[in-house]
This record gives sequence, C-alpha cells and structure tokens, in this order.
Amino acid sequence: MLVSDIEKVQSTIRQIVRDWSPSGAHERSQCYGPIINKIEQLFPQDRVCAEEVNILVPGAGLGRLAYELAKRGYTCQGNEFSLFMLFASNFVLNKCRGLNTLRVYPWVHAGSNLLTNGDQLRPATFPDTNPSDLHRQAQFTMAAGDFLEVLH
Repeated sequence: MLVSDIEKVQSTIRQIVRDWSPSGAHERSQCYGPIINKIEQLFPQDRVCAEEVNILVPGAGLGRLAYELAKRGYTCQGNEFSLFMLFASNFVLNKCRGLNTLRVYPWVHAGSNLLTNGDQLRPATFPDTNPSDLHRQAQFTMAAGDFLEVLH
C-alpha cells in the first residue's frame, strides 16, 4: 500500500467523524448550516414543491450535505471523485443501520494536536442519524467521477 493511500484512508476516517458522528455536529452546522439555510430561504417549502428543486453537490465527500437536503425533500445529487470517499459514503448511506452503532479511532495515528495521551485513543461513534430513515420517496443519488466529465 502506498503512503498516499494510507493518508487517504486516514483522511476518510476523519471525514466520517466530521460528517456522521456526534462530535462533528458543531463543524457540520458551521459548514452546512448556512448552505441549507440559504436553500430553504430561496426555495421555501410553503411556496415551492421541494421535489422540483434540483440540487447538485459537487465534491460531496461522504454525502452528508446531499443527504440533509434530500431529507428536507429536495431532489439532490452528490458528486464525488475520490474512490475512498465513494466507498465510505456507500457504506454509511447504504449499509449503516441504527444510531451510533459503529466506532472508529480517528486520532490513533495522530502525533500532534492532542492534549493528553488518552485523546489519541478516543473513539468516535457513527452514524449520528440513521441513513436508512430517509423516506422512500426521497430523490437522492450519488454520481461517481470528475464533475466536469460526468455532469457536463
């Protein structure tokens, strides 16, 4: 395995924490909150049919923003190029059941930015929402590949 691949795996595990664990909630609200709020402001569900609003999320990563928009009734497609992110997002979105049923140790390889030795072994549980609870009528897909080539 290449060093760059190991770094991508470690980055993907940290992304799981950010996008799908309770400990990532604050960062998600800061990053995704303004986007969701603006979409809801531009397309309020009391004035438009959310299903008729098509939203594309390029660089969707693990799909949390796209999932949140689909959960609100909008038609949403995430697009991601990284196979590491695609494999992980497929696992979380299609295989995870229940709340916080899985555990990762995202900082086990970290050697800096740790207050105590115990922080290195601190687990993070996920998912903090049950992706299988997305209503059956939700229009939510993920497209794999380069944004400029796949969605031109």
